Amino acid sequence: LYMAHPQQNNSFNKTISLAAVTAAVLLMFSFFGAPFVRVLATTVRSSIFWGVGCFLVATLFVFNLSIASIYVGAVWMTLGFYSELEKRGTSWKKTGLLALLAGLLFAVVCVIAITKGSVAGSDLVKNFMLPLQEAMKQVMPAEEFLKFDITQYLPGIFTAVLVSAIALSFIFEAKIFSLFSLKREKISSSMKWIEFRVPDIFIWFALFGFLFSIVDLKVPHLKIAAMNFSIFSIVVFFFQGISAIEFMTRVYRTGFFTKIALYMLILGWLGPAVSVVGLLDYWVNFRKMVRKKIK
Repeated sequence: LYMAHPQQNNSFNKTISLAAVTAAVLLMFSFFGAPFVRVLATTVRSSIFWGVGCFLVATLFVFNLSIASIYVGAVWMTLGFYSELEKRGTSWKKTGLLALLAGLLFAVVCVIAITKGSVAGSDLVKNFMLPLQEAMKQVMPAEEFLKFDITQYLPGIFTAVLVSAIALSFIFEAKIFSLFSLKREKISSSMKWIEFRVPDIFIWFALFGFLFSIVDLKVPHLKIAAMNFSIFSIVVFFFQGISAIEFMTRVYRTGFFTKIALYMLILGWLGPAVSVVGLLDYWVNFRKMVRKKIK
């Protein structure tokens, strides 16, 4: 009789455990489950990864959790597509853009299919908007809130969420590999997150987005498009700022508790300032400047 090798059984058990934990964390902790999805995508066969994703999305849809199914599917699609292209040696710049487009396309198709084309005013959009509207009420005067239509900025918000998922997957993937005692395969086209810097062309698109968000040229939908891109850009610059700060904490060997205090301060108060650091990094190049000082 055929006897399964102990290593094969161990590998199978790790795969099952990782898949189960990935699904649970993604559902309970939103995009903080992204690192688990990333590790699952890079360690199991593509057929297993996509099979688990389809099963999870279908199960959520069957239980009438439409928003959760769209969100989980979009994150799964984004990180899975990223991994597939990365394995083929595609540069991270192209991979990141195509992965984001794949995730957005999945979400758009699902929303249109569920609402049967009547997106505006649908229960799906209303339920999705409810927590965002409650959050906006806390930071805006009542008169301004009544005039503010947040639905037109959903593309930028959702893209920012997917960018956050990609960023967090890179930041914490090493911890997940270690947690499950998995071998981490190095890929030449893979990006080191502490070296993350956006391409030059992105800076100029972002600056034009900021400009047209402020200046009204009376061109229909131009300001809305600029605002959506600005929302997305601010989150991208935030993670570029985080990568520059993390680089400096490693170079100067900042203590564990000091680093924790720093990140708590960033997440609690200094988020916008970190986005400014990320934007300025294009001209200042903080990491290059630090390298010159320590030589």
